[in-house]
Amino acid sequence: MTPSHLPRQVDVSSQILSKLDSVTFQSLDSTVASSWRAELDESIHLNKVRRFPYSSGQHLHRDEQKRIHDRIHANLPAFEAQLASARSAQQRLRGLASDVDALNHAVLDPEAGLTPILLAALRKHQALAQAFLNADVLHASLSHLSECKIQLEKVQHLMDSGDLPAAVPASARLAQLLDSTPPPLGEATITSDIRSKLRVLTNRLEELLNNAYTQGLVVSSTDVIIRPFVPVPNAQKAIPLSAILSSLSSSSLSAHMASLRRDITTHYIDHTLIHPTSLSFSQEPDQFVTTRNISQKSCQTTDDIYHDSSAHSLATLKIGFPPYILELTGTSIDFETKYVVGLLKGDTFEREIKSWVDNVCAHYERGRRQRILDDVRRIILASVSRPKDTFSAELVTVISVTQPSVEPTPVVAPVAADGWNPNDDYTLKTDSSSSVVDAEDAWGFDDDVEESQEEPASKPEPLEDAEPDPNEAWGWNDELAEEQPETSTRNSAAITPDEPSEQDEVWDDDPWADDSIANKLDRASVTPSVVAPPQTAPAAIVNKEPYPVSVLIRRIAQAVEDALHEGKALASSGIFSKFTFPTSTPGTLIMQSGALVLDLYRALYPVMAASRMSKPAGRMQFSNDCCYLSEEMGRMLKREQGLSDVRERLEECKDDFKVLADSWFYKGIDEQMAALEDVLADADGFVDTSDQERYDECEMVITRVLRDVRSTAHTWKPILPKSKYYTAVGLVVDGVLSRILDSILVISDIPEVESRKLSELCRILTALEGLFVENTSESSFVVSYVRSWLKFSYLSELLEASMADLTYLFEEGALVDFEIDELVVLVKALFADTPLRTKTLDKIMNGHPIR
Repeated sequence: MTPSHLPRQVDVSSQILSKLDSVTFQSLDSTVASSWRAELDESIHLNKVRRFPYSSGQHLHRDEQKRIHDRIHANLPAFEAQLASARSAQQRLRGLASDVDALNHAVLDPEAGLTPILLAALRKHQALAQAFLNADVLHASLSHLSECKIQLEKVQHLMDSGDLPAAVPASARLAQLLDSTPPPLGEATITSDIRSKLRVLTNRLEELLNNAYTQGLVVSSTDVIIRPFVPVPNAQKAIPLSAILSSLSSSSLSAHMASLRRDITTHYIDHTLIHPTSLSFSQEPDQFVTTRNISQKSCQTTDDIYHDSSAHSLATLKIGFPPYILELTGTSIDFETKYVVGLLKGDTFEREIKSWVDNVCAHYERGRRQRILDDVRRIILASVSRPKDTFSAELVTVISVTQPSVEPTPVVAPVAADGWNPNDDYTLKTDSSSSVVDAEDAWGFDDDVEESQEEPASKPEPLEDAEPDPNEAWGWNDELAEEQPETSTRNSAAITPDEPSEQDEVWDDDPWADDSIANKLDRASVTPSVVAPPQTAPAAIVNKEPYPVSVLIRRIAQAVEDALHEGKALASSGIFSKFTFPTSTPGTLIMQSGALVLDLYRALYPVMAASRMSKPAGRMQFSNDCCYLSEEMGRMLKREQGLSDVRERLEECKDDFKVLADSWFYKGIDEQMAALEDVLADADGFVDTSDQERYDECEMVITRVLRDVRSTAHTWKPILPKSKYYTAVGLVVDGVLSRILDSILVISDIPEVESRKLSELCRILTALEGLFVENTSESSFVVSYVRSWLKFSYLSELLEASMADLTYLFEEGALVDFEIDELVVLVKALFADTPLRTKTLDKIMNGHPIR
C-alpha cells in the first residue's frame, strides 16, 4: 500500500490506451507495436512484484529498491523530517493508548471502577427512595385506615347505645374520610368493606330515625300526638324530638313534612270544611294522659306480661279487652240509626257502621291472627342466630313380641310391629316421641303419670284469681290415657349437644353411652293394662332413643296450641254472642292461625337458615325438628277436643311435616353419597393398580373415603336417634361399597399382582365395621344395615382365592349376594382360560345351589 504523501503511479492501462489513441495510421509500424508490448510486459511484471514483494530469498526487486532509494535521496531533508515526525507520532500514540487503557481500567473495572461503583450507589439510592416512598404511602394509608376504623367503631357504638343524633355527624365524618382516601387505598378490599358497613349502618340509622319520628309525631283522625321525647331501643334516655328532626336527611324530612301536611289537611282542614263541626271546651282540669284511661292501660300492661311469661290463662287475657269497646259499637249503631238513617235520610240497606260491627269478631280475629304470625316470624328470625339451643326428645319405637300366657294376667294392648327393616328402601316408622325439658317449663313433660291419670282432661277456662296448675292448664298428660303402648316418660334434664368438628375422634363423646343421660331417661313408664283370658299375648318392647330438637320447635308447637286454646276460649266466652256471624263462628280464624304458624315455619326457616342447612348436621337437625313437630301435632290432635273446623288442616300439616322430615333425612344421606362418589371418581375405576403410582392414588382415595365416612358418622351421631343414625350411616357405607363393587366387577382382566392390590384396597374399608359396634364385647351388626357388606367382604377374599376356594364358597352358598353374570365376569378376569375354569363356569352358569 503506497503512503498517502507519496505520488500515485499512473495506471499502465491508461498509458497504453492513450498511446493507442494518439497513434495514426501512418505512424503505426512494427517498432511502435514492439515497444508497446515491451512496456506492457514490464508493467505486468511490476504488478506481480508489488503483489508478491519478496521472493524466496526475501529481497526486493532491484528496480524497486533503486527507485525508492532515488526517491528518498532526491529530497533527503524532507524525508528525514517526515520520518522523525512519524516516529514522534508513533511514540505519542503509544503513550495515548497506555493512558486510555489506564483510564478505561479506572472507569470500567468491575470491582474498583468508577462506573460500577456509581451505578451500585445509584441503585441503592433508588431502592432507598422507593422504600421511603412505600413506607410513606403505607404510613399514610394505615393512618387513614386507622382513623376510618376508629370512626366506624364510634358510629357502631353510638347506634348500639341508641344515641342516634350523635351517630349522624359521626357517619358523615366517616363518609368524608372514605371520600378522601389516598389513591393506593381507594380500591382496597378493606376500604370496600368499610364502605359496605357504613352503607348498612347509614340505612339502619335512617330507618331508626324514621321509626322514632313516627313514634314522636302521630296524626290520626281523632288525635294529634306530639311527644317531646321519644324512646329509642337501647338508649339510656329518650331522645328529644327536635334532635330527631335535625338528624333526619333532607329527603326523609321533606317526605315526612309532606306526609304531615297531607294528614293535617285531610283530617282537620278538609274534614272541617266539608262536615259540620262544633267546638267545645273541657271543664276538667288538665291532666297527664298517663293518669287517664286506666282500663286501656291495664289491658296493655297485661298483654305485655303475657308475652314475658307462660300464658296459662291465655283466653282470659286476650279476649278480656275493655268492655267499653263493645259498648262503643252499640253506640255507633245507635248513632248511625238516629242521625245517618233518620236525620240525614240515608239508605237503610247500606249501613256501613252496622255492617262493620256485625263483623267485629272477624276483625278482631284477623288482627289477632296477624299478631300471632308476626310474633312467630320474629321468633324464627331470632332463632337463626342461635342454632345450638336444643332440648332432648325421645324417639319411641314399640316392638311387639308374641309369647304364650298360661293364666289371665294383665297384658299390654297390641301395637304395630316395628317398622324398621334394614332391607327396606328408605323407610322408617316410629310411633311417638316425647321431649325432655326443664322442670320449671310450662309444658309439664315431667308431670307425675299417676296424678295425670287421676285428673281428667278438661278444656282450659279463663283463670283470674288462682294460679293455674301446669298439669291442668295445658293437658299434656291427657295422651297417657289414649296412647297406651306408646306412652313415653319425660325427663327433666335438657341437653344441648354441640355440632362436632371433623377433626375430633369419632367415639370420644358418645351421646348414647352417657350414664347420666341413660339414668335420666330410664324412668318407669306407666302402661294401662287389661285382663285378658288365657291366650297368646303380644308383649311390647319399648325402645327409647334420645335425640336433640331445636328450642324453636317447642315455641312453634306452643304457639299452635296457644292459638287453639285461644280460639276455643273465644268461642266459649260468648262476648260476641249479640253480633251476627255471616262468615264463620267465633274463634275459627284464630284456631286456623295454628296451621298458618306451621306453614310460616315451613316456608321461612329453610330460607333464613339456608347456610346452616347446607351442612350435614344442619340437614339432620331440621329433619329431627320436623319429625318432632309432626309427632307433637299428632298428640295435640288426640288431646284437644272441639277442633272440627281445623282438624283436617292440622292433619295435613302433620303429614306434611312427616314427609318433610323424611325428605331432608334422605336428602342429607344423598348429599353425602354424592360427595363420596365424587371422591371415588378420582380412582378412575381402580384399573392398573399393579403400577405403584396408580396404587398409591387409589389408596389415597380409599383412605379419604374412610376418613370422610367416619367424619360424617361423627357429625350425625349426637344428632340422630340411634336407629336413624345406623340407617343413615349404613346407607352411606352401602353406597360407597356398591360403587367400588361395580367398578371392580367390570374389569375384564385382573392379573395376579393387580388382584392382590385390589384386595388390599378393599380390606382398608373393613375398618368401617367399627361404626356398627356399640360394645367391644359384642359382635358387629353391620350386616343388618349395610346390604352389600357380605358381598364386599367376599370380593376381597375372592380376589386372592384359588379356583378351588371359589368353587367351595359357591357350592356352600356363600356367594348368593353375587349375580351369576358378575361371578362369570370375575372368574374370567381372575383366571386363565383352562379346562378347570371352563368347568367352574359351567357350574356357576347352572345357578346358585338351593339349600
